[in-house]
Amino acid sequence: MQSIQCRHCGLDFVRPSRQSGPIDRVLAGLHLLPYRCQLCGHRFWVMGWGKDASMSQDEKREYQRLDVSFPIFFKGEHESGEGTVTALSIRGCSLETTARIRHGTTVSLILHLPGLRVPIEVDAAIVKAALGNRLGLEFVDLDAGEKQRLRDHIETLIVTGPDELRKMYLNR
Repeated sequence: MQSIQCRHCGLDFVRPSRQSGPIDRVLAGLHLLPYRCQLCGHRFWVMGWGKDASMSQDEKREYQRLDVSFPIFFKGEHESGEGTVTALSIRGCSLETTARIRHGTTVSLILHLPGLRVPIEVDAAIVKAALGNRLGLEFVDLDAGEKQRLRDHIETLIVTGPDELRKMYLNR
């Protein structure tokens, strides 16, 4: 079976996307199913004869989360702190922190990714989920150069084998 490739960047790190409106419903009737590239974010449709359009709980996420562990610093209008990123995607991250940040708060971030000498700066991220010491953040303002650096790092995470990945994140 041939892998599905992004129509925009040509890479095959794509996953099914949710149907989101009347156009998707019409296209589904024509056996065209939506997909989203996990690196460039492009959304496109692929002929899906005989494919099951139902999605598992993990597939309902637009972007796959990659398990990671690295330090993060954040600053908002009234709060700042540090924590550990536990999951990363091209559009956001999950982190653990002792700071209490409310849902809907906007913060700037400094991501200290393994293998990068200069951290990635996210100008604005919105807290989409806050439960105990865990936060879910969506990146909403990321400079084009920083977005490309993040994309390159995620691509490295995808193609790196589990042993090399473990070394990258544990031997800092």
